[in-house]
Amino acid sequence: MLPDNRLRFNATRIDFANDVGETGQPHEQFPAPDSQPRFDWLLMWFLALFANQASFDTPNEYRSGTIWYDLNTQVLKIWNGSEWALLSDAISISTGDDATDVISLQDWFTGIAPSLLTAAPEITFSGISDTDGVASINVPPSLTDNIDEINSRPFIYKNGLLIDPRNCEFFTTATIQLLNGIVLDTDDAFTVVVKNITPQLFHIPTVRIP
Repeated sequence: MLPDNRLRFNATRIDFANDVGETGQPHEQFPAPDSQPRFDWLLMWFLALFANQASFDTPNEYRSGTIWYDLNTQVLKIWNGSEWALLSDAISISTGDDATDVISLQDWFTGIAPSLLTAAPEITFSGISDTDGVASINVPPSLTDNIDEINSRPFIYKNGLLIDPRNCEFFTTATIQLLNGIVLDTDDAFTVVVKNITPQLFHIPTVRIP
């Protein structure tokens, strides 16, 4: 079978009497044991091809479970009995220990997509202050494109100790502001770790331990 779904037989002459069956012979039924296969076997071969098709036009021959690779959109689809659905709708994944706790791959992706779309690489850079009283840190220009002023949060270590995250924020994507009197003095070493955290998940209450 060629990549464009055309059939290619052997270069030698096809022996219809032995390989296919001559006209006038009974067809459309399974052959008796040890008897010669006829058109019915060839028909099953064609039906098998119908189970996995690729074309620009919607298939004319299909049944429930038939897979079609839509060349217009480059998407695998499956006939679910009423329409050509995404193949991901027919793939189930487990969500728990119970065998009935399953959802489709498409439903799982729909639920997780918002988190995936807001995901960003973790950014890290370090430096040393040359001046006393530094209250802002400049982000290297090569990193600013990966920072979102709303979802990105800077975590700063000063001389190896974490500064309260509530005292660090982005003034712009290129500048981190230190708040409430936190400053860097001469020779203070700092490390900045930028994480992607949506505002609704960034909550640092003061916890009191009795």
